[in-house]
Amino acid sequence: MPLDSEQQAVVDAPIDANIVVQAGPGRGKTHVLVSRIAQLVDSGQCLPGELLVLSFSRAARDELKRRIGLLDEQSNAAAVTIRTLDSFASLVLQQASGENTGTYDERVIRAIRDLEDDPDACGVTQYKHVLVDEAQDIIGPRADMMTTLFGQMPQAGFTVFADSAQAIYDFSLLDNDALTTSLEMLNVFECRELPSAVQIHRLNNYYRSSDPSLVELCTLPWASLVDGEHEAAKAGLDSALAQSQAGGSLAALSWPTPDRGQSRAVVCPNNGQILLSASRSILAGEAVVIARGERDWAHPAWVGRLLFGKPQATEINLELLEGELSLRLPSGVSAADAHLALRRACFSGKNNPKVRDIVIALNRAQQFVPLPAPDRSYNPIVFSTIHRSKGREFDEVAYVDYVPWKGQEEPTPGYYQRMRFVGMSRAKVRNFRIDGGVAPLLRKSKKSDRWAECMYMGSGMGIKAFEVGVQGDVDPVSFVRFPSLEAAASAQSKLTELCNRGEIVDLVLGPSREEGAAAIYSMIHRSSGLKVGEMSSWFSRDLQATRQSIQGWGKDFPLPVRLEGCWVRGIYTTTPGDCESMEGLPPEVAASLLWCYVEIEGLAKAVWP
Repeated sequence: MPLDSEQQAVVDAPIDANIVVQAGPGRGKTHVLVSRIAQLVDSGQCLPGELLVLSFSRAARDELKRRIGLLDEQSNAAAVTIRTLDSFASLVLQQASGENTGTYDERVIRAIRDLEDDPDACGVTQYKHVLVDEAQDIIGPRADMMTTLFGQMPQAGFTVFADSAQAIYDFSLLDNDALTTSLEMLNVFECRELPSAVQIHRLNNYYRSSDPSLVELCTLPWASLVDGEHEAAKAGLDSALAQSQAGGSLAALSWPTPDRGQSRAVVCPNNGQILLSASRSILAGEAVVIARGERDWAHPAWVGRLLFGKPQATEINLELLEGELSLRLPSGVSAADAHLALRRACFSGKNNPKVRDIVIALNRAQQFVPLPAPDRSYNPIVFSTIHRSKGREFDEVAYVDYVPWKGQEEPTPGYYQRMRFVGMSRAKVRNFRIDGGVAPLLRKSKKSDRWAECMYMGSGMGIKAFEVGVQGDVDPVSFVRFPSLEAAASAQSKLTELCNRGEIVDLVLGPSREEGAAAIYSMIHRSSGLKVGEMSSWFSRDLQATRQSIQGWGKDFPLPVRLEGCWVRGIYTTTPGDCESMEGLPPEVAASLLWCYVEIEGLAKAVWP
């Protein structure tokens, strides 16, 4: 794609330039960033190893790596250092002292100290230019690390890409006024004098969509937000929203029939609205995905299904996969594909991994190469909060306007309007304006961090539904509580056949496993009536904590006998370290080490006797 004059000015700036590039959605920011790297290297101003690229997220880092990998091979672009801020802090610590343990924040704070003490030992003085992506998302200790780099790297120029209109992480600073905001970090950078004074560039041309309301949204209101003119921004956002197509309520929303591969999303202000709207849609037969973060240890189901019951010392070679285990392979996946994926996850090179090696890889959260998917027609509606949707784009977006909760403090001036802008600017083709209408009926528990849909009952507040599918509520061991290995294997096979993504599951209250313990909810696959697992014992206690936090009634109020209308989010492989308790399992079942479990989600209808 050719560069316009504004983009070309950024790309052609000399290596010692300090630049702030304000670039909103649809401005070709990533193309400009990658083109600037190519220009600096191809013009002979620096070697690839003398460039440092810092990104806010792993997803942004991976996309930059992919784009840079497409550059001319003679640029040797693979030698460019591309890091997230957290991994860069680890790199600094490793070079300065050889020690990089601790939490992410702890490592960032220690890296700041090392940078202040000896930037040479930290290895940062080798870089001639630093490119920073998504600077508006950098807050707190990471913003402090950036301001330290500005002062400790006087030899280097910086190109800082930012979009102040999308600075929506200020909410996490409410409890600590001492933390640095992204705006404060950018103000520090703009005062930088070495190796040259800072220049401000703005990319004004919008390329993502030709829809008039989206063009208007991403020009005038965007410029107002960048300039801090919040009232003007509000007027512009109101106007752009009024031009969007009306879609009625979430329940009544009717999507146009999508073309194959067309992406659709419902974007709401908070998780409660997402859970409610997604639950209604899936019960109406829609394909639905909630945009939640995957756990680091959510491993693909095919690993557990393939290796269930195999002793730890079993060597998983190609002959075994082509023979005894061939019927356990996913449809359309060859033995060679599975063998390569297992070897790569275990870093075994050409050697055959053993089951114990695979268990270790799972416990260390090693990534498995995705296997070919036989069904590529799945095209769900993505339900996402505004925060979770940031950085993503969809063809069509059903947007619920951002209305702050009553009494909610605005973290920084203009925050509410920036939230609205992010939510509305996710669309590439069109926005649908829909009425959330449910915010007053959703409450969040102070004790358990769950959402509940509420209704007024006399003078009190009654609960209609609970959030159910929060990660970690399922007891993986419950899927193998069977008298023999054969029975467990049969149950696991049935589980993986029944529980495809989106299948409806109801929770039915049963007795506790032992006296004095919390009662257990069994998961019942609705269409077959078969039990496919259990919730963990603390799930019931969490529901009671939610009810007490919201209603404040006495402790003798009973748990719901049923929670109806959850759905399967996915099937994963688990190891003994993930399980609540191994007690009561037959020895041969407990020793099998790997099995599958289903994870559910949704805002389930609560039913009392």
